[in-house]
Amino acid sequence: GTTRPSLLVGGCGDGTVRLYDHRVPNGYANVAVCSGHEGYIVAVSCVPRTGTLVSVAVTGDVRFWDTRRPDTPIGAYRTSSAASDVTTAVAVHPWLPLIACGSQNQRIRVFDWAGRELSCVRYHDGFLGQRIGAVASLAFHPYQPLLGVGFHDAFMSLYCASTHGK
Repeated sequence: GTTRPSLLVGGCGDGTVRLYDHRVPNGYANVAVCSGHEGYIVAVSCVPRTGTLVSVAVTGDVRFWDTRRPDTPIGAYRTSSAASDVTTAVAVHPWLPLIACGSQNQRIRVFDWAGRELSCVRYHDGFLGQRIGAVASLAFHPYQPLLGVGFHDAFMSLYCASTHGK
């Protein structure tokens, strides 16, 4: 892959993504700071096939970074326009262009890298509706379009991509 194993990447409470390099003689050194998010970073992930960094802030801002030129994002979009829709969990698929964002408003949204919403799972009330809680964690299967979700109410669910049209 094109990932850079010498880098350690961290999302920070001030909305920055910091890159550290362990090849520096005195240990890890801060070699770059990616800034531009308005809230703290919920998740940052490096996509193995491209080496692109994906960062998502609590406000739902998604940004894409090239580790060779981290001063400006190479792409960005917002997952929600509502201030009350706080992003609490994020998963980036390592091989497919998918990003899942979970919120405290009992909603899971899956986007492609262009920012198009591909799927949305919400709290449903009623006899046959599935009830979901506030999202605590998200994780994609490493090779398949499967999404595992953990909720704050101690339940978990597994979602898979639909094999038929809507």
